Amino acid sequence: MKTNRLMWAGLGTVVACVAVYIIFTSASSMDTIRTGLGAAGPEVESSTSPNSPTQHTTVSMPPPGFDARTQLQFDGDRITVRMPPAEFLALPYAERAQIISRQISAVVDYVSARTGMSDIVNIVCRLDNPAPGVIQIRNDFDPACEDILKLNYSFSTNVRTSAVQERFIHTMISSLSADTSGHLDENEYIQKMHGFSDTGFMRRFLSDEAVQYIELAMTVRDIARAAIGGRNRSSREKIEALMDWVFVNVSNHFVRQAPGFEDFADYNDRPLGYMLRGMGDCDRSAWVLCRLADRAGMSAHVVYLHKPGEENRASWHTVTEIRTDRGWQAVDPFNNIIYDKSVLQLSREGDYFKRSWIFPNHVPPLAYLPVMKIADMICRSYIADLELFVDVKKTVYAYLSDEYGETTNPGKADQYVGLMSRSYAVQMMPDEVSLTRWEMPFWIRGYYYEGAFRTYKRKKLPFMAKIREARLEQILGHYDQAGKLFESLKNDTGESDPRFAEERDYFMILNAYYEQDYASVERDVPLYREKYPETPRNTMLRYLLAHSLKTTGDLLNARAIYPAEANFQGRGKID
Repeated sequence: MKTNRLMWAGLGTVVACVAVYIIFTSASSMDTIRTGLGAAGPEVESSTSPNSPTQHTTVSMPPPGFDARTQLQFDGDRITVRMPPAEFLALPYAERAQIISRQISAVVDYVSARTGMSDIVNIVCRLDNPAPGVIQIRNDFDPACEDILKLNYSFSTNVRTSAVQERFIHTMISSLSADTSGHLDENEYIQKMHGFSDTGFMRRFLSDEAVQYIELAMTVRDIARAAIGGRNRSSREKIEALMDWVFVNVSNHFVRQAPGFEDFADYNDRPLGYMLRGMGDCDRSAWVLCRLADRAGMSAHVVYLHKPGEENRASWHTVTEIRTDRGWQAVDPFNNIIYDKSVLQLSREGDYFKRSWIFPNHVPPLAYLPVMKIADMICRSYIADLELFVDVKKTVYAYLSDEYGETTNPGKADQYVGLMSRSYAVQMMPDEVSLTRWEMPFWIRGYYYEGAFRTYKRKKLPFMAKIREARLEQILGHYDQAGKLFESLKNDTGESDPRFAEERDYFMILNAYYEQDYASVERDVPLYREKYPETPRNTMLRYLLAHSLKTTGDLLNARAIYPAEANFQGRGKID
């Protein structure tokens, strides 16, 4: 029996037909995973920390039968989830994630005790998921599963960081350290941005960060469902609904810096953070649309566009690409445009998309972990369409097959993933479009390490804590509850934070818009603009007012209030 199958060597040579553009130099050569789980590394966390809600204590294999503590049934090589989905879904998101965490620990302990394996890769590669709620221990080891995890490992380690990102971490740590008696280790934060250490990748249980990932995944899924507004809708209707939602709730065409803190523009966040904040530039809008489409059951990519001759410079615009029943389609949420063709097809017709970089990894890096594959098996017993684990090779292979058909083979997907793991952009000859790894999700892990960015944001934007609950209800589509929560905040003057009242009042107008209370929108927008003449929300307020007037039949005034503007090129125009 193999005990340490992740001592992997290189990924093989690259066939001559693959053209490689070396955009960045990797920080170091690919690490191999050290023997055992006790190896030192920046992500080592005590498995018995009394302060951790996800602490893991090794237990003996439970006897056959039902375990009331975990709601799992253990019968020989078969483990069954017995908690009814309705009971699970009635719980808050955080409690659901904790239940899945406890069940994962119990499954790992049971399989380890029954098979004698301690390596998480060996454990995962002995498991099947023949039906929702059922985990079967195989009689043999699945080498295909090992190959999946091998590529996932190479893809989620040795990520490059830029001087800009490291400077932001330094600013954040310095700011927080000045207000606390403790000491925050800047090197550990930066290391977190480099991807997983071998120890982090090989964890046998969910870290606090991984538990929160599951909580956020369930939350964003429900936001996506609310934005779509119905189950029996075509992929085109889903995209239109999601893009309209992102256009209003994220693409507000401004970036606001915290007064006195020029280094802090609050767009270095996770997708849910952008949704709650209600603002973001083009790549943040594209990322949010990707995440919503993904949680709605559609594959999606973030795509950077480059001007001819400037491929090695920063992208000048970002769009999304979503797989529909018509194939891949480019979508621009910032400008409210849906294209009828894929990025690859559009790249063959002109320079606008010609030198695009496609990122197949908008998901959090935690989605690549072996333990998350077990989370996936368990979660499907409650939410059948929620995918927590991602096979990066499958993602790349599916895209190449869609776009190039029978010319693609699994070996090419292996080679592409291997090259992308080395920070190479792989040009898909004969086209000029490239596939590459996106570092943003890894950087965000650094920002959130030990809750640093969350603490930093609360310090710089204190009003967000006050309106978070109401805003979350709003983006979940619970407009009546959101309205009541916002109303309860009206007596708060926000004397210590003048942005509080401005943001609260804006989201109250947005709530009326979504409740189709157009009379209130038409009354309150002029009052808001008079009260807050310098607000960067004015552009979107004109949009909301104009569309309210258009809906109620006053097209003439709608056009006068909101003429065609450069930032609103597509479906959002009043015509």
